[in-house]
Amino acid sequence: MKKIVWQPIITGIFSAILVVVTGLAGLQYTSPAGWIIGIYPTIYAMTAAIWGPLAITLAFTLTRVTSALVLGAARPPASFWANVILGSGLYALMAYLYRLAYERVKFPKRLFFWAGIVSLFYILVVPLRSASNTIYDYIYGYEVVTRAEWLTSIVSSYQAILPNFVADLFFTSLIWGALPKTFHRPLWYEKKSKNQPVSKEA
Repeated sequence: MKKIVWQPIITGIFSAILVVVTGLAGLQYTSPAGWIIGIYPTIYAMTAAIWGPLAITLAFTLTRVTSALVLGAARPPASFWANVILGSGLYALMAYLYRLAYERVKFPKRLFFWAGIVSLFYILVVPLRSASNTIYDYIYGYEVVTRAEWLTSIVSSYQAILPNFVADLFFTSLIWGALPKTFHRPLWYEKKSKNQPVSKEA
């Protein structure tokens, strides 16, 4: 098995354990809008950027399954798996966007692109999650919110996750600054051209 496969698998499992441990340690809380605020987004973001879609999908899925089994954060199956697919999909998108930034922009200018990637994630996650919940309610016959109520919930959700966004951007930027530049390279794919480095750091 290639290291670009087994290393992300091991990292994904380790990241999931780390997220669960931080949750059990009380390093997170649930906002009135239902968003879990904690340091886990930083773990997810760094896992996605460095170890790629496989690692983050595994980490996100294992975390959600563990939360349902151990922490009692159970959802109906359709809602549960929709949340898993949505969350892991957005983090996988983050992984691909960071790969593009790494290949084209030198550090520290890359931090500006990283800020844009993190911002895009938080811009997308709120309406997509809300739309997913609305579709679920419609399919299963629950009361569907009006357009005004939906927009109000979007605004309140953005306000609720603002601390996560600020903390995520701050801590991940600190990590990028502290890591040696050789560890900035995404480790989840192999460059086809062996004669040309992935990225030239100043």
